[in-house]
Amino acid sequence: MTATLFTLPIGGFGATLTRRGPRDWNADHVAVRTTSYPGQVIAIAIADGAGDTPIAAHCAQIAAETTAAAAAHTAMAEAGIHAARQAVRYFYDQDPDEQTAVATIVTAVITDRGIDIAWVGDSVVFALDTDGVLHALTEPSHPLRPLPNNVTDGTIRSRFLWIADPGDQEVDLRLDVRRLLVTSDGLTHHITPTEISDILITADSPQTACQALADAAEDIDTYDNVTVAVIDLAGDTVSR
Repeated sequence: MTATLFTLPIGGFGATLTRRGPRDWNADHVAVRTTSYPGQVIAIAIADGAGDTPIAAHCAQIAAETTAAAAAHTAMAEAGIHAARQAVRYFYDQDPDEQTAVATIVTAVITDRGIDIAWVGDSVVFALDTDGVLHALTEPSHPLRPLPNNVTDGTIRSRFLWIADPGDQEVDLRLDVRRLLVTSDGLTHHITPTEISDILITADSPQTACQALADAAEDIDTYDNVTVAVIDLAGDTVSR
């Protein structure tokens, strides 16, 4: 399977790739949505269903598609996850005989102002700066321990990175971002940050970066689905 290319409304482009790996089902799902209102917005969401079952895959699909759509239309990452939470709960409420599934979720919403990130669980967002340093922008928690941390339960965490001048607002760290990586734990549980950084530095495009990351996970014979999105921004300076 090859990577799927997309363009950013504010300039730049990215790619997504999802692989089932050795499992019977691909319980990962990635969704990308754009809108021109309330501004030029693109939302990328990755959901990771718990388990190797069709219901886990369905749960992840509902979560990712709902998150991306709501996040793009509101330009708010956290609003997307709230929408997914309601959609997943409603689905199971309407079908009480269905086995309830859970999924982690992470989304990045990119506008001309900045990048809004929200997540629940252990999927991750990285930024590679122009000096080749990889920065983890999320703080992953296990989806099931010690408390539920998935799309239907757990605290929604968020972070905002400025592209536009933040004006008088204080920022903790200023980065010159070269690439953004959004990924499920099928990559980060098996590939080290150093290996991820090396691939993001050397790959000549988001598509080849996606392919190389997925290949690296497969090469170590991981028993997991792997889903990645790599985004190259048109601008340089981002703050968080």
